[in-house]
Amino acid sequence: MLSEHGVRVTRSADTLRRSLAEGLTDLQSVARLGKGKEPDQLRGMLDRLAGTESRFRSVYVADADGAVRLLAGRESLRDPGKLPEGEGLRQHNTSGRVPVVYAFTPLPDSKNVLVGEFDVPRMAELLGSAGGRVRVVDEGKRTIADTEGYLAFSALTDPVLIKNVDAAQSGKDARETTPASLVAAQRLADKGNAAALKWVVVAEQPIGSLGVADNTVRSGARVAALLTAVVALMLFAWHFLVVIRPLRRVGEEARRIAGGDTGAVVYPQRQDEIGTIASCVEICRQALTEGRDRLGEARRPAGAATDETELLQKIVDEPAPRRRREPEAPRRRVAEPEAPPRRPAEQRKPAGRPRPQTPPRIPARTPEEKAKSDYLSWLDGAGV
Repeated sequence: MLSEHGVRVTRSADTLRRSLAEGLTDLQSVARLGKGKEPDQLRGMLDRLAGTESRFRSVYVADADGAVRLLAGRESLRDPGKLPEGEGLRQHNTSGRVPVVYAFTPLPDSKNVLVGEFDVPRMAELLGSAGGRVRVVDEGKRTIADTEGYLAFSALTDPVLIKNVDAAQSGKDARETTPASLVAAQRLADKGNAAALKWVVVAEQPIGSLGVADNTVRSGARVAALLTAVVALMLFAWHFLVVIRPLRRVGEEARRIAGGDTGAVVYPQRQDEIGTIASCVEICRQALTEGRDRLGEARRPAGAATDETELLQKIVDEPAPRRRREPEAPRRRVAEPEAPPRRPAEQRKPAGRPRPQTPPRIPARTPEEKAKSDYLSWLDGAGV
C-alpha cells in the first residue's frame, strides 16, 4: 500500500510539472508568432491564450521595467518590478494573500517580456489523483497549494511531513507509514525550468480511507447500522402514531368520564382493537348519562371467556290451542225449492286453488334499535 501511494504521488508531481512546462511552451509559441509586432498587435493572441488555457489567470506584456503594457484576463497580482533575464518559471512572493507563480519569455527583437500568471486553485486540482490530502510546499516548507483548503504560505507543523519533505529535497526516498496515515513526498523536478521552483509535493492519506478488506467490512457495518437505525426510527414512529397516541387519547377520555365530565362523545378513530376500547368507553359514558336502560334489554352472560361453552337445544314454539266452538241454537229449517236435475253431460268445474296465506307482519324496528342490536351482536361475536 505504501509503495502504491508513493507511485500516485510521483504521478501527481509529474502532472503538475508538465502543466507548468506546457504553460511556458504556450508563451514561447505566442512570442515567436509576435516577432516584429507591436504589443497592441498581440491583443487577439493574448485573449485566446487567457480564454482557452485554464492554467493561466492572466497573460500580459511587460516592458523592460516590469510595468504592464497589454493585459488579457484578470488583473495582475505581480508587484511592478524588473523581470529576471531569459525565460523560465518563478515564484514571485513568499508571503501575502495569494501565491504568485508565473512563466515568462522575452519577445524577439524587443525589450518587452511576455508573462503568464498561473491559477493556483487550478494547480491544486491537478493533485487530486494522489489520494488523501496533497500539498505543494516551497523551499522554506511554506504551503503553495493544497487540495483541502489552506492559508497561503502556512508552514508545515507535522514532524512526519517535515521529515519526508527534507528527504525529498535531498533526493532520498520519502515514504513512511504512521499508525494513522501513509505519507509520501516527491520533488517536483530534478532538472529543467520547473527545477528552479524547488517545490516538493507531499501527500498524507489516512489508513481508514484505504480500500482494504478491513475498512470495507467496517464501512459495510456502518451502512448496515445506519439502515437499522433508520428502520427502527420508522417503526417507532409508526408504533407511536398508530398505537400509543390513540391509546393515550382513549385513556384521557376515560379519565375525563371518570371525573364526571360526560358531555363529549368518544369517537373511535379506526375499526381495530383500540377502536373497540373507545366504543366501550362511549357505551359507559352513555350509561352514565342516560342510565342503564341505554345498554338495552340484553344482558351479558355470566362467566369467563375460558369457561367451556355449552350447546343449548333449539326451542320450538308450541302451536296455540284451538278455541272450542260453542253449541249454536237449533235454527228453523225453511223448505228450499228443489234444484233441477243435472244433465248427464254436465260435469262439475274443478275447484279453484286455495289462496296463499300472507305471513304475519313483523313490526319494523327503529334505526336506533337496529344499531343497538347489531352492536350487541358484534360484541358477542368478538367476545368482548
